[in-house]
Amino acid sequence: MDYECKCCGDASSSKALSAREMMYGTREPFLYRECSSCGSMQIEEVPADMGIHYREELYSSWRALPSHVERRPNAIHRFLRRRRTAYTLNGFDPLGALLDRLYGPPEFPFPFDWSWFKFTSVEMHSRILDFGCGTGNLLHYLRSNGFERLVGYDMFCKKRRLDPDLQISDQQPVELAGSFDLVMSHHALEHVPQPLETLSILKSYLRPGGCVLIRIPVAGSAVANEYGRDWVQLDAPRHLVIPSEKGMRLLAARAGLAVEKVWYDSTAFQFIGSEQYRADIPMFDEEQSWMRGRPGPFGAAERAEFAQRAEELNRANQGDQACFVLRHVG
Repeated sequence: MDYECKCCGDASSSKALSAREMMYGTREPFLYRECSSCGSMQIEEVPADMGIHYREELYSSWRALPSHVERRPNAIHRFLRRRRTAYTLNGFDPLGALLDRLYGPPEFPFPFDWSWFKFTSVEMHSRILDFGCGTGNLLHYLRSNGFERLVGYDMFCKKRRLDPDLQISDQQPVELAGSFDLVMSHHALEHVPQPLETLSILKSYLRPGGCVLIRIPVAGSAVANEYGRDWVQLDAPRHLVIPSEKGMRLLAARAGLAVEKVWYDSTAFQFIGSEQYRADIPMFDEEQSWMRGRPGPFGAAERAEFAQRAEELNRANQGDQACFVLRHVG
């Protein structure tokens, strides 16, 4: 099969790596290619039926929120949360400052860093598109903290929609092209077979001055190199194309965008998951996986060490995932 890097476009050479499906533990082998030019990775052949590799009951982006989570905050709560969020974004809201001191900044039950939004200059009234939003968890939490102009797209959302009050569709909102202040995609780009085409689509949704926020695993990172086929975020065969930082910059340029800022935001998961795979334990193993709420093979001290190492790698720009902010070239 002819090879061409989906990130940089180079077709000269690549290195092969055989990985296994380990989320569900089928251990089916899949061949990946690592670009000798930019270090990005891509699956050699996309499976004919990808649906069998996305089981609804397990795949994280489709899980609904716990039943105790407040789905429709009352008017007073929404007002107070909006003021606190306004302070978090711009620091100019006195009531928000008081709420922040009393309760801290708005929290999410999953990794989310407000510095990403601050850098994009997003405001409470900004129009935001979440491309590949799953059930809409992130949109729900943004809405509950005061954002209102929110749109989500996910091709599977009809069956797995979380909040009926959110504007989420399984059809791309082409009628809204050119109208968004922020287009974000959290760990979705690595799941598409043609990232250049997808990135160009995301760009088309931006209004003048808007930006794209992309979060992805990063090929060529310290843990990716250390664990090879057992790197948890290789996630064969669901992750089709995994850019390196260099590859992401080149991919963005090919789409007419420029990388303006990069944050590495990896967690202890890169070690826990990779060690689990190295020990031949599937991600959702009934008896041993920490993802099932089991103690797993690691004690508290080991998990704390993994978290510390993740922070160190992030500071060195060597974590295994990152957040990229992109803007129009020129």
